[in-house]
Amino acid sequence: MSRVKRPVLRSRCLIAIALAVAAPGARADFQAYSGTANLKARGGPTTAEHHHDWRKHEAYVRILDSQSGRELRKLTSPALTTLWVTPDGAYVVGLSQIKSENRNQLFVVSRDGSFVHQEGVLCSDPRLDGLPCTESTTNAVFWYDETQPDIDLALGGGRPSELSVNDWRSRLCRGQRPEGFEEKEWRELCPEPRRRVRLRLSPPAAAPARP
Repeated sequence: MSRVKRPVLRSRCLIAIALAVAAPGARADFQAYSGTANLKARGGPTTAEHHHDWRKHEAYVRILDSQSGRELRKLTSPALTTLWVTPDGAYVVGLSQIKSENRNQLFVVSRDGSFVHQEGVLCSDPRLDGLPCTESTTNAVFWYDETQPDIDLALGGGRPSELSVNDWRSRLCRGQRPEGFEEKEWRELCPEPRRRVRLRLSPPAAAPARP
């Protein structure tokens, strides 16, 4: 059964409309995700490309020098749905709403390859408490706004320490308030300013001391 975690909607009208426009992943999956995607992003001197073919369960990120086109790194990655490069080109960030056979929905790598971080983000993640999140049985987890993610990567101690992104919201919020919605109900469903998902990135585990 699908898991839905979102603020309680009190109006029957609001519930009916919200369910009608809910993300496809808000119901049981009839077959496993087997899509393909090609994403590209650029920031400063860095260009990043992502490809996945989930029929073969293949996915990677290529990091290129924007000026010369030379490949700097190619890494195996999760199947991603959003790709972003920091304005200075130092880091590449990948986000994913794909859950099927995809253990990680967050991927961060530095241009020089010295930093690589990936982790899973599902609706059960305590960092999403109080925020809307819709998760299908197998295929998808809608935890951030893919259409307007507004990604920010904070650094601490010379390494990425926190990633923030706009929270997931109903497609209903992309337009004007529909007739039948009270103003208070609309503000609860589509709050402004936007709520932010904030994910603290755990530092890498210390290497065990040698005897």
